[in-house]
Amino acid sequence: MKYSIPIFQTLKADIYEKNYTYIESEVFEEMLMARKRIFIDHKKWNMDSYVGGYKEMDMYDDKDAYYIYYWKNSLIGSVRLRKSSSPTLLSGPFKYLKDMVKNNNIYDDNMWEASRFFIVKEGYSDDVKKIHGLSHYTLSLFIGMIIFGVKNNVSYFEVVVDVLMARVLKRAGWELTVLSESYGSNNDIIYYGILDCNDAILDDIIKKFNNLGCNQ
Repeated sequence: MKYSIPIFQTLKADIYEKNYTYIESEVFEEMLMARKRIFIDHKKWNMDSYVGGYKEMDMYDDKDAYYIYYWKNSLIGSVRLRKSSSPTLLSGPFKYLKDMVKNNNIYDDNMWEASRFFIVKEGYSDDVKKIHGLSHYTLSLFIGMIIFGVKNNVSYFEVVVDVLMARVLKRAGWELTVLSESYGSNNDIIYYGILDCNDAILDDIIKKFNNLGCNQ
């Protein structure tokens, strides 16, 4: 499925939604290679699931996974979505972050995990449009996530993010409710939290950036 997103007044972004079973092999291969470059090579994440090679893939890339991705002649960015009731990173390696949350009553059957968010062309593509330090690539993927969520009755996305990603979400107007925090594999602070998913959030983000306009 493809969404045409009016992220800015004069700019449309085509965002795709595919289940693991139906994603094109070319797209998936490029996605896994980009994840390896970004998460293993650049960010230096220590992932037990990564055993070498030019692709980063784990047990959560399976038939329960959905991918929201931006494709424009090549892959620009992607995020992986899974129902929280299925096996996820937060029921596996990051379970300790959820276990730290006491008296938490926000969980329901309509929560999904979002993980492996990345943009590959941030900052060096000639056609990138930016506002408040955010590219339209990033904003388009956020909006694609929310469109998917509203369509599938998702109440919240649960995420694990670093400080930088938390700031990006805040600048986009998508406030992260932090439920716990700890340290990642590089001894950097990481947050476990939830993102509301509803029509109001979707409208607010689109209106905010349409009203502000965009620039290089």
